[in-house]
Amino acid sequence: MPQSINRVLKSAFGIPVLVGVLFALGLSSPGIAGEINRVFGVLKSDSLNVREGPGTRFRDIGDISNGATVDVRGYAANGKWAIIKWRGQQAYISAKFLKPLGVDANGQKLGTWKPRGRYVVGNIESGDPGLNLRSGSSASSDKLATLRSGTRVRVLRRGSRSGWVYIVTENGQRGHVRDTFLVRSSGSGNSSSSTSNSNGSNTENSVLSGSAQAPNCALPGVFTVINVASSDRLNMRDAANAGGNIIGSFGPSEPVAVVNWGNSGWARVSSGEATGYVRNSFLQCGGHTTNQAGFPTNLLCYGTEPFWRADINNNGTMTYKGVDQPTSPPATFQSTNPNSLTGNYPYTFAAVPFSGTMSRSICNDGMSDVTNIWGIQLNVPNGSGGFTALNGCCRMK
Repeated sequence: MPQSINRVLKSAFGIPVLVGVLFALGLSSPGIAGEINRVFGVLKSDSLNVREGPGTRFRDIGDISNGATVDVRGYAANGKWAIIKWRGQQAYISAKFLKPLGVDANGQKLGTWKPRGRYVVGNIESGDPGLNLRSGSSASSDKLATLRSGTRVRVLRRGSRSGWVYIVTENGQRGHVRDTFLVRSSGSGNSSSSTSNSNGSNTENSVLSGSAQAPNCALPGVFTVINVASSDRLNMRDAANAGGNIIGSFGPSEPVAVVNWGNSGWARVSSGEATGYVRNSFLQCGGHTTNQAGFPTNLLCYGTEPFWRADINNNGTMTYKGVDQPTSPPATFQSTNPNSLTGNYPYTFAAVPFSGTMSRSICNDGMSDVTNIWGIQLNVPNGSGGFTALNGCCRMK
C-alpha cells in the first residue's frame, strides 16, 4: 500500500482520520464537509463492500477494512445505505457498519444530535398543530406531513444539517425533522398517535397490543386468510386504511406473516420483500407448515455481510449456499427441539453439518426495509475444522 495511504492525522479533537484513504482514494473532497464515520462490526477476515448503488443487487466495486474512517456525504432514501466518494465516483456502503465520530471532513466538530433509537414527538407549544416532517434538512424543504404531539418515531440517522435528523414513523412515513422536538421513548405503552398529511386528512397510526379488534394470538406470528371467497383475494395496502395503494394480495386459506396490530382493525403484515396492511377480520391464528415438534418449514433464510442463503424444506431437509459457493447437498434434520421452559420458541436444531437456533421475532437484514418474523443463528463449517456463526432472518417461501 502506498505510504501516503498510511499517513494518519489527528484532529484537534483527538480523532484519527486516515488522510490517505480520504483523499488518495477519493472518499473526501477538500473544502466540502461531510461527516466522518468509522467502519465497525466487520469480521477480521472480511471487509465492507463498496457498491455502485444502494442495495446488494448493485455491483461490488471495492472493499473497506474494519476500523477505517470514511467521509459520508449523505444517505439513500431508506437510510440503510451511506453515500461516499470512491475513486472519483459516487458509491454506497451499508450504514449499519458505520459509527459517526462527530466531526466533518475538515476536522470541524459537528453539532449534537439525537442518536438512533425510538422517540415521541414532544415540546410542542399549545395551539401548534405539530412537528413538520420535511423532504430535507431545512425549514425551506417541502413539507410532507405534520406529526402531532405523542407520535412515535424512530431516528435512522443524522440529517445533512446540524439539529436535523432523518426519521421514520410507525406507518412508514420518512423524512427530516428538528430533533429538539423529539423525546426519548421507552417503547412501552399503548399511547395513540396520528399524523396529518399535507392535504389535511388524518390517519391513525397507533400500535395496539392486544386490541379488542385483533385476534388473541402471539405476535409476530403466522395467520390464515379466512372469510374470502374462492374467486376473491385479500388486498394488502401500503397504509392502514382503505385508501392505501394495493401492493399485494392473499388468496383464501393462504398463510400471512403478521408483524403487529394496527388500530381500527388493521394488521401490519410481511409478504416476500414487501410490508403492508390487511384487515385483521380476515385473519385466523395459525396456518404455516411445521414438523411434529412445531418447528417451521418451507422457509427461506438469509443473511448479509457476508451474504448467504439457507432453505428449510418441507421434506425434513435443509440446504445452504454461501458467497461464491455451490449449494450444499440436502442435510437431514436430526433434531428440532423447542425451548424446555416455553415448549415453543426458540428452537434449537441440528442437520449435520449444520446446527443453530430459530426464534420467532421481528427481524430486519439491516440493508433493506424488509421485515421478517423469524430470526436465525446458523452454524456452518468454516473449512478449518470449526464453525462460523451466521445471523440472519427467515420468511415463508
